Amino acid sequence: MLCQPLLHVSWPLFWTSLERDKLFDSLSNSASAFSPGALLCFSGLLETESRFTLFTNEQGGIEDDVIVAVHRDFLLIIGNACNKSKILSRLDAEAAEARGRGQAVTVEAVEDYTLLSVQGPQAMDVMSRAVNLSNADLVRMPFMSSYLCSVEGVACVLTRCGFSGEDGFEISLPASEATRIFSILLEKSSLLRPAGVGARDTLRQEAGLCQFDLDIDEQTTPVEAALGWTVGRRRRQEANFPGAARILAQLAQQQLLQNQTRKGPASVDALQKALAAEAEKAGLRQENRLRRKRVGLCLPAGGGSSKGVTVREEGGKNVGIVTSSCFAPSLQRTIGMAYLDLPYTLVGSR
Repeated sequence: MLCQPLLHVSWPLFWTSLERDKLFDSLSNSASAFSPGALLCFSGLLETESRFTLFTNEQGGIEDDVIVAVHRDFLLIIGNACNKSKILSRLDAEAAEARGRGQAVTVEAVEDYTLLSVQGPQAMDVMSRAVNLSNADLVRMPFMSSYLCSVEGVACVLTRCGFSGEDGFEISLPASEATRIFSILLEKSSLLRPAGVGARDTLRQEAGLCQFDLDIDEQTTPVEAALGWTVGRRRRQEANFPGAARILAQLAQQQLLQNQTRKGPASVDALQKALAAEAEKAGLRQENRLRRKRVGLCLPAGGGSSKGVTVREEGGKNVGIVTSSCFAPSLQRTIGMAYLDLPYTLVGSR
C-alpha cells in the first residue's frame, strides 16, 4: 500500500471580508477547477467552495497562481510566498479604492499561520482519524471544498486540494501548533510519511502542474501556459481584467490553431502560414499574438534535461526551451515541461 506524503508548505494567507467577492473579481480570472468546460465567475461561488485562479498584470503575464476559498465572513487566499509583497500591495490598493466607494472591505496578511498538506489515495483514511468536522461529512467533502474544522482541538481551515495531482487535504493552522499536529498525524497512521519539496516537485511534474518562477512567471500569459481555462466566461465577455487585450487575442488564436488542426495533418510551414493568415483576418495585433505554448515532454530512457536547455526538432532547428524536469518514478524515465513555438505544440511533434 502506498504511503501518504505529509508536506509542510509555508505559504502566506490573505483574508478579505464583507464585500470581498466584488474586490477579488476585479483582480483575478476566476474559473471552476472541476473541468475546463465548467467556467464560473468568482462572485458565483458558494460558501465552502474554492477555486484555482490567477493574478495577471497589464501585459497579461501571470503575477501569481492562488487558491481562493469562500467562507461565511471571509475569503482565504493562498498564494506563493515569493509573491507575497506584490499581491498584498494589489489587494490593499483595491481595498482602499473599494472603501472609498463605501464598500466594507478589509485585507489582512495572516503571518502566524502555516499549511500542512496530506496527499495521496489514502488521504481520506488518514484525515478521518484526526479531523473533527462538525458541519460536514469528511467522506463526502467534495474536491476543492473548504471547511472550518478542528484537528486535535486546534481550529483550522481544511481544504480538499493539493499540489500533487492526487486526492488530498491542506490544513491551514496556527504556526505555533504545526509541529504538534504534524507529529500527531504521523502517530495516528502508519500510512503517513514526511515528504519534502523534492517529492512534491516530482508529483506535480507527473501531474503536469506548473510551479511559479519555473513554468510560469510575469512574462508568461495564461494561454501560453495552457491555463487559458482559468479565464472566466464573464471575464471574456466584459474584458475588464488586467492584460485582457493580449490574453483574449491569444485565446482567439488558440481557437484558430484548433480549427486548423481539425482540417487534417499539415506541415509546420503550412500551419504557420495558415495561422498567420487567420490571425490577420481576425484583426489580431502582432504584439498580442500567441507564439509559444507550454507542453509536456517525455525523454528517452536514460535521457536528461534541465531548466534552460534548448529543445530542437528532428531537423536541428531550435523550437523551444525547457522550464523544469525530473525523473518520473511512475514512468521510470525523465519527463519535463517546455515552451515550444506554436506549430510544434501539437501532440506527436518530434
